[in-house]
Amino acid sequence: MNKLMSMTFAVFGLAGALFAGGGAENSSAAGPVPITFYRGGISLDWENDPIVRELEKKANVDLTFVTAPWSENGAKINLMLSTGEAVDIITTVGNIPKWRQEGAIVALDDYIAVDTHPYIYKIVNSQTFSPMKIDGKAWAIPQPPLGVAWGTMVRKDWLDAAGLDLPTDEKELYEVLKAFVEMDSTGTTTGFQFEGSNQIRRTTIPIMAMFGVPSSFWDQHVNFDIRDGKLTHIAVMDNTKAALEYMNMLYNEGLINHDFPSMNSFPKLTEKYLLSGKAGMGWVIAPFTSQAAQLKKSFPDSEVTLLMPLAAEGYEFRRAQGIMMQGTAVVTSASKAPQAAVDLLEFLNSLEGRKLMVAGIEGVHWRSFSEDGYFDRIEENWNYSGLYYDLNFYLGQGNSEGYVPAADYATFEEAYANSIPFVPLRMKDEVNVKTEYEHGKLWFGDPNPVQFVQFPEENDLKNAISQAIVEGWTKCIAAKPGEFEAAWEAHQTELRRVGLERWVKLYQDYYDNNIK
Repeated sequence: MNKLMSMTFAVFGLAGALFAGGGAENSSAAGPVPITFYRGGISLDWENDPIVRELEKKANVDLTFVTAPWSENGAKINLMLSTGEAVDIITTVGNIPKWRQEGAIVALDDYIAVDTHPYIYKIVNSQTFSPMKIDGKAWAIPQPPLGVAWGTMVRKDWLDAAGLDLPTDEKELYEVLKAFVEMDSTGTTTGFQFEGSNQIRRTTIPIMAMFGVPSSFWDQHVNFDIRDGKLTHIAVMDNTKAALEYMNMLYNEGLINHDFPSMNSFPKLTEKYLLSGKAGMGWVIAPFTSQAAQLKKSFPDSEVTLLMPLAAEGYEFRRAQGIMMQGTAVVTSASKAPQAAVDLLEFLNSLEGRKLMVAGIEGVHWRSFSEDGYFDRIEENWNYSGLYYDLNFYLGQGNSEGYVPAADYATFEEAYANSIPFVPLRMKDEVNVKTEYEHGKLWFGDPNPVQFVQFPEENDLKNAISQAIVEGWTKCIAAKPGEFEAAWEAHQTELRRVGLERWVKLYQDYYDNNIK
């Protein structure tokens, strides 16, 4: 087997149908069903991996895993689908309308039922994801992570030194950021580290939320304020203008790093500011504990905490909208066993499958699991480098260190809201993935009923609006003193020029005809 090229790993199999709730038993008299599964970034020795062996045993599978480096993931997927390569399942697929039109993937509807495939059935038929259907059929399984574990890290030791508490409104936030900057006599410290370029959508979330803007981590082009059935795009809201004007004030007083427009790399930004002791506050990705530990290596006395939701005077705090989706999983038209492929994907999202793919083998890697997701790991037998098994994600789900109990709730939305992160018992009293996701829920998760409504024929319009938002927000924040109003008006003019009114009408019509 050629491990130097595509790192293809042969393992084995899948039974026909799974039991309700996604469990599987070795019930196929004909033996394991051969399934070829593509997932990018595999680095494990799958041929000798005990968890793969256990997956084979539990699901009665005969798998061949195919992979490619993440840098080549898109090209590899496109090649496999366009050439009809003999692959049954491909994950992290993007352009579903294209592959459906070209006949490269199969509709899932004939292979799923709510009693035998509760996860897949409920997610593809959910209010959130059903707009992804084409001609009334589901062609892909969305891959959301278990939640959003981002947050705004704050230097608590700096707060304490300034005699201040976490801010609760825009005035207190200003005073905190000003105090952070004034602590450094060299003038090289910023208050709030900001990203730029396309990442401005996420770095602005705490302040947008403070001014009541239903922004988004991912896709501002489909973010609307919906009141009494009317959709107003967030880019034209008075709340958005107020939030940008506040950020412009922070920028001009040196409380936001002035190089943010060119900062399109989160690791570089954090290394330059927060982790170098040059920012008192920053939007960061979990695990927060690892970044706090990095900070302590350079600054042993440092202490951090997380910013809690706050509201500007006269405004109501609003969480960011929508749900993250990390591509999709598809069954290809080249598959000789589409039912078996769908059954495997369901098993991988069942409670039994999630325990295996996150925590490992019962009796080997863990002794017990509590109902709320804490497991007693057998540390001496855990021979993997990470806290969780390397392939706990992108096998029909996004970053998912736990379980979505689809079988226990009527809708996917209810099940997702009651997701159960898995955490080693020894970490129960520490900051862990469960507490990080709980913090994330404070900032993210307001529903966006049109998030996944697609108009493929208007892709150029979508891109133009997205770019206008990125550039317009950047210019508003970085406007010179006294020039904010002109920057805002220029932003509004550009939105009108590229066709925002037509874009809003598309979604308003969809909402009126399908949701209202």
